Amino acid sequence: DKFNFNLNVGAGHRQNTSTNAISVTLPTVNLGLARLNPFAMKKNLGKKKWFEKIGVSYNTSFENRVNTTDTLLFEGKAWDEFKMGMTHNIPVSTNIKVGYFTLSPNFNYTDYWYLETLERSFQNVNGEDTLIDRKKNGFRRAGNWNAGMGVNTRVFGTLQFGKSKKLVALRHVMTPNIGFTYRPESNSLIQTYSDTMTGLPIEYSEFEGGIKGDPTGSESGSLNFGLNNNLELKTVSKDSGVKYNYIKILENLSASGNYNFLADSLKLSNIGVNARTTLFKKLGISGRMNYAPYARDTNKRTINKFEWNENGRIARLTSAQLLFNVSLSPDDFKKDKEESKYYKPLPYYYYYNINFVDFNVPWSLNFDYNMDFRPENETKIEQTIGFRGDIKLTENWKIGYSSGYSIDKKQIALTKFDIHRSLHCWQFSFSWIPTGLYQSFTVSIFPKSQQLQELKLNKRKSFVDLNAGL
Repeated sequence: DKFNFNLNVGAGHRQNTSTNAISVTLPTVNLGLARLNPFAMKKNLGKKKWFEKIGVSYNTSFENRVNTTDTLLFEGKAWDEFKMGMTHNIPVSTNIKVGYFTLSPNFNYTDYWYLETLERSFQNVNGEDTLIDRKKNGFRRAGNWNAGMGVNTRVFGTLQFGKSKKLVALRHVMTPNIGFTYRPESNSLIQTYSDTMTGLPIEYSEFEGGIKGDPTGSESGSLNFGLNNNLELKTVSKDSGVKYNYIKILENLSASGNYNFLADSLKLSNIGVNARTTLFKKLGISGRMNYAPYARDTNKRTINKFEWNENGRIARLTSAQLLFNVSLSPDDFKKDKEESKYYKPLPYYYYYNINFVDFNVPWSLNFDYNMDFRPENETKIEQTIGFRGDIKLTENWKIGYSSGYSIDKKQIALTKFDIHRSLHCWQFSFSWIPTGLYQSFTVSIFPKSQQLQELKLNKRKSFVDLNAGL
């Protein structure tokens, strides 16, 4: 394979004019090697062997950053406070088909480089024992790795409606998955200092506070498991040009968790259950529940005893959420649903930009109802009703709005107004929260492309600034 590298070099600057806090990153360097298959044959001689599918890539990231105040930075006193760090990451993975199962082994290694480390000790300062952190100059590196194997398959079940003139079949698809991940203990960076009160040693990592992270961690061996389901109904179409319609009754019903064999206690994680479907092509319904397998004591602290043994139930419900959502736009009122006057395909990266506003749509309106149930809290149920949307004033101007009402607190929820202006490849946005704890306004200018979001310019004033007359 050819070596295809991608190099990005940049600089960053963030400043809070209210607190004078400033963060400068100079430079940031990211170098990536596109995934390659080192064992693949140069010529395709039939079905690929399992080892030919092994893929390797490489990524390295360097950063030099300082967090200080603008006064110290401009006086040149902060240049010695820059923190440098570098990581090297090598992931290796492949997929192996064995009958109806897909095996996904993987290996990942990350190496951390720093030019200064932390040295911590108690020192006598003015007659008092004070914990002092010192910088220790010099190159230091450490790495960690993890490896795992995942297995998944798909199970299909179909119920035929032989005598029905409208219903053809009901299909159920189950996607079980299971995997194991192992990470060894990484303690090469662990140092100790003595507590002056007890005399006991206290551990800390030399890379603590490092801008690229810390590889220190305990050994873990986790079994991950999950099950996804969906239901789809096949019906006879009334449209002469289409023979069948496919209606998703249940888009997703899933459950997942993990079990850490090497943990000292509470080895089984909480079990998360998620569900999602859409009714009448407009009403979105989703739910989420969280179950804890371990019991609690009289002080409401989780103990290392299963709910089944203590209370005769598999798990206890800790939280549940239910959300209803309806979205409306001009296309919903058109007779011909296949042709949209307003929809124009956009590059994929626009949809990953949360700030992007589509100026092709004249207006949109969304309603939602959210219920949050937490049986172990004093306030067990919280309900809110919300709405949001936008209106296109001209080709390049659009206004947006969002608000809601808390049924339990009997008060208006967070209300926000937005003004957007399209500047060809750029976008200008003004957001205003007129009342409440988060009272503020924000002015932003940024490129529409997700790939250039680092060029964003923000100016924000909160209610603290406004009350202080700033």
